[in-house]
Amino acid sequence: MRIHPMSPENGANGANGANGANGANGANGANGANGANGANSLWAYSAWQPNPGLTYSLDASREALVRAQDLAKLSHQVLVDKKPTALRPQRVADAAVARCDPTTRLHLLATELLEGMAVAKVSGALDEAQLLFGQYPLLTLKRPDEQFFGMQLLRVLAWQPVRADRSTEIVTQVNPQYAYWASVCRLHPETTPRTIELTYLALHWSMLLTQRLKLLIDALRPNERSHLVQPLLLTPAYSALPSGHATEAFVFMRVMSALQPKSRSQLTRLADRIAINRVVAGLHYPVDGAAGRVTAEVLADVFLARAGFAGCASVQQRSFSVAGLGLPGDWDQPPSQVTLDTSAAGSPVQISVEPTLKWLAEQARGEWS
Repeated sequence: MRIHPMSPENGANGANGANGANGANGANGANGANGANGANSLWAYSAWQPNPGLTYSLDASREALVRAQDLAKLSHQVLVDKKPTALRPQRVADAAVARCDPTTRLHLLATELLEGMAVAKVSGALDEAQLLFGQYPLLTLKRPDEQFFGMQLLRVLAWQPVRADRSTEIVTQVNPQYAYWASVCRLHPETTPRTIELTYLALHWSMLLTQRLKLLIDALRPNERSHLVQPLLLTPAYSALPSGHATEAFVFMRVMSALQPKSRSQLTRLADRIAINRVVAGLHYPVDGAAGRVTAEVLADVFLARAGFAGCASVQQRSFSVAGLGLPGDWDQPPSQVTLDTSAAGSPVQISVEPTLKWLAEQARGEWS
């Protein structure tokens, strides 16, 4: 998988939104006036937007430009003089990762961050799953019982009168909510590309682990319990708890707050609203957001520790169960209202720094200094 030019982490092209959403500039799709989307642009050269005519023309141009004496000189340099032919200096520390494009760094870092992590069922339990780092359970999630979910279903239905007011937000928050986050944090693909890359990596990695937790917890969606829900959006074909949107929103809040502390309170309120909107849409129960909040706390702790952020060298072990947190069946509060202190379980676990991630985090911090 490669990151499409429209993705927020593609800093160079993000400003133009791949021209898909920028209908006002539709005329420059054919002539490349936007520099990123035209038929003869770099995106065509990279084959994101294939243009056989450009390929043919480039080959014809090379034939006209490269002379026989140039090839003879190169052959002599390699075969007779035995001199290096590199057109750039030898790599130094960090240069290899800096040279990689954001897509490649995403795959490299996501793979490295998954090392030592595991998701597994709790032995002897059908309704519990754990996120582990080595032998240490960083997070234990317990699925609520059916009576609890029945009460939660009533809360989902109680939100339906709000749908008309929230529908546009719900639809525009389906994918990672970079437009909403950018409006709070001044994110911009030209001025904060490494911040966008760092946060996108955090979200991508978090979802790889959260989807495993969802699979093992196997909590039914609201419309799997009642046809009265009629979700505003097509219900995702995987289980509900923990809410992925809540997890992502709170992971983003934690990572971005480490870079821009003044944004924390507003990002927290935004995370709450994103999570609640999924309930309004009929896709989640309120408790799914609460579980996402606790899951995000653990995931963000791991990510920040591995990125080498000051004061983030350890991860507090946590446990999520409605009984342990004292959540009643009709609990219907924003996820930030979950008392994290009551989720603490066990001693903090020391987490080592991942050098490549630390490099990226330092680049992101530099954008805010």
